[in-house]
Amino acid sequence: PDGKKIRSKPQLARILGETFDLSAFDFRTGRTVYSAKILFNVPICVYQGVRHDASLVLPIRQTASIFKQPVTVVRN
Repeated sequence: PDGKKIRSKPQLARILGETFDLSAFDFRTGRTVYSAKILFNVPICVYQGVRHDASLVLPIRQTASIFKQPVTVVRN
């Protein structure tokens, strides 16, 4: 907004300060890379949706302290 030219990512970090997280910012394109946000454990946009990982270990249902039955996943 001020019309200042910023020539590097460190200079951008100095100008913006601690208020913005630039860990997922791609300076060449001027955009935020969402795949990098996932790597840095930064929350992503809600409207993008969530992908489920098939390799996740399912939780164990505990109906009683003696009985432990696995949870089955039903997919449509």
